[in-house]
Amino acid sequence: MYFWTCFSFVVNFREAPDIVTRNRKVWGYRNEHSLGALEKLNEPANYLRFYLPQILPARIKKFLYLDVDTIIAGDLRRIFLSFANKYSLSAGLQSVQTCTLGKQILFGDSRLQSIDLKASDPCISSVLLINRELWSKENRTERIEYWLDSNAKKKLWHLGSFPPLIIEFANQFEPMNNLVADNKGYRVANHLADLTATESIIVHPVKSLSFLPLRRVWLQATISLAHDLPMLPHFLSHYLDAGILPHNFLMILHLAERNDTLFYKVSALLRSKGIIYIKKWIGQYSSKEMNERRQTLRKKAEVSSDDWVVHADSDMLHQFPAKIASFLDQMRRMGYDAVYGYYQDRVTADGTLQNISNHEKIEQQFPLVCHISTQVVQLNRYNSSLNIPMKLLAYRGYLQENQGGGRVRNEKEACIFPTLLRTDHYKWVWPLVAKMELRKVVERDLPFGYQATNVLSHLNSNKGRINVSDPRLNCRKYDSDSEIPASAWPINQCKKYEKIDIDMSNLGK
Repeated sequence: MYFWTCFSFVVNFREAPDIVTRNRKVWGYRNEHSLGALEKLNEPANYLRFYLPQILPARIKKFLYLDVDTIIAGDLRRIFLSFANKYSLSAGLQSVQTCTLGKQILFGDSRLQSIDLKASDPCISSVLLINRELWSKENRTERIEYWLDSNAKKKLWHLGSFPPLIIEFANQFEPMNNLVADNKGYRVANHLADLTATESIIVHPVKSLSFLPLRRVWLQATISLAHDLPMLPHFLSHYLDAGILPHNFLMILHLAERNDTLFYKVSALLRSKGIIYIKKWIGQYSSKEMNERRQTLRKKAEVSSDDWVVHADSDMLHQFPAKIASFLDQMRRMGYDAVYGYYQDRVTADGTLQNISNHEKIEQQFPLVCHISTQVVQLNRYNSSLNIPMKLLAYRGYLQENQGGGRVRNEKEACIFPTLLRTDHYKWVWPLVAKMELRKVVERDLPFGYQATNVLSHLNSNKGRINVSDPRLNCRKYDSDSEIPASAWPINQCKKYEKIDIDMSNLGK
């Protein structure tokens, strides 16, 4: 498990003239540029980025430099973990249709004879991940000043402040390849949903507000700090990797009794991943109270009617056929505003209720798929949606989930995607017993209390295990090659208010 610490450090640009070398000059293409444009490009602030490794506190090991016209469209952990380890610089590359080095640098100059660059190479973008310690050890700022001074004495490049960086780091940096989309933002993608279907995490430059998403995808979840912490790293990684932006996570942290130390520790972990909407809930658990708190947090985050809300219990990993934003945008275009899925109860090989490990993929720890939700949990006392292994996965912002979160509250007003997706259900773990004992008492008069009684009865009858040899449970080994998120796609657009029969015939096959 990784813990990240974010620092806020203010650099006063008014001090730039006292920091940046005065031995610099901006040359135009013959007489094509006005004096005002050249003076603007020569401003000290344009070169301040090369001095940040010297200015920033020593406790900062790596930092990411971005221009203000940049969008972060994914989880930055991948960039921070994978780059600027061997080299002191990692950078995005511009499209060769936009910029090649031959357009800026004078390759016929003898000062570049020993520099391993080609005129057809792409330009470096203004997305820079810098290893501050290595940069300082290699005296990179002093070396860049050398090239600035050389260009001031005799022209070596046209325009810009990046050529000295490019020359200094010729083949000595790690390109971020497809993780950075550097071109005109409106050429890279028409909508952020399209972008999240690709590898790109950072987009630059974005000059038009029309690029910004009008519809957001949120994830709402309630985490029990008493029972769910072993599952939490897998939960976060799954939905971050699926393309939900960290600042769109709506996280409720539940504790029966006050424990500030634990709450702040988990909150720090969430914040380190960029999650900002975190709500503390102290008190006795009930599904009614949880539902009300979800609504309150959605209002605080200003979830709009055009947005999508991914609804996930802390033990459920929804499986979508594509990046979530792209899939849900396709649902919107087809007229659907709610998506359901069916449970796949994931169980250990021998049915033991074990703790979840962070050192092994969770699907490997629970290799079996069983029908526990239908055969053990819900035994037909209640004629309701609880009697089928179905779960609401996502819905538009103008809808709401019912109290238990199994369906949208106002189904007659919804248009439900007629194919059930899949959600892997990691409920059958060691903390389950304490959780069920509590729910049996707190919600004894509700279907949830009856479910808890059934689960405890099954465990007591099988020495604390799930009886994976019981033919009613139909346990089988999970096969990733044959399992797909959805078995079919609708051909037609949704017809609003038309009754939709959900096909359950493929379950268990």
